Amino acid sequence: MLSGGGSDGAVGLAAIQQAGGLAVVEDPLDAAFPDMPRTAASLCEPDFVVRTAEIPALLARVSVETIEAVKAREGAPVAMEMNEFDRPVTFSCPECGGALRINRKSGFHEYGCHVGHRFGARDLLEAQSEGVERSIYVAFRMLNEQAEFARRMIASARDAPLDNGLVYWERLQVQAEEQAEMLRRFLEQRPVVASEAERGSF
Repeated sequence: MLSGGGSDGAVGLAAIQQAGGLAVVEDPLDAAFPDMPRTAASLCEPDFVVRTAEIPALLARVSVETIEAVKAREGAPVAMEMNEFDRPVTFSCPECGGALRINRKSGFHEYGCHVGHRFGARDLLEAQSEGVERSIYVAFRMLNEQAEFARRMIASARDAPLDNGLVYWERLQVQAEEQAEMLRRFLEQRPVVASEAERGSF
């Protein structure tokens, strides 16, 4: 953590420590802008607090030291896995994203958010389905654009006198095309919301 202002750097440094990394902070007394290193030193309990001139040698030394693998610290953030979703506590309003409360009126469920949007069960299902489709089409469009961008970068890299990341752009193009194809198949196979006659009353 070097000279700077604010506390956002301290948050990042804490994440590095929680994942098992070392935290090196510039001595605030030696920093041109001491706020950020001072905040980091007070919040993160860094492994090293050293003067600016000492940082290169320290990094060179610790980079070649053989140490035992450091376990992630207690409370470290764990990457979310797609198969580990918890069940939703409530549903969200398709109009504003607020939490929906369920009311039962005359034998039917009505869903309403705190700003006044109201949905019957059928309306909510249709809105959810439309939201899923819109989101997928946005992702599909962005992946298609990403693949085209990669194609153009590949053409530029081939004309360049030096290797300009050709392998990277080729890999990115393939990945974007594969992911777009997965979304296309998903759109073809996703369930269609039943008609009113097929599903009866909610």
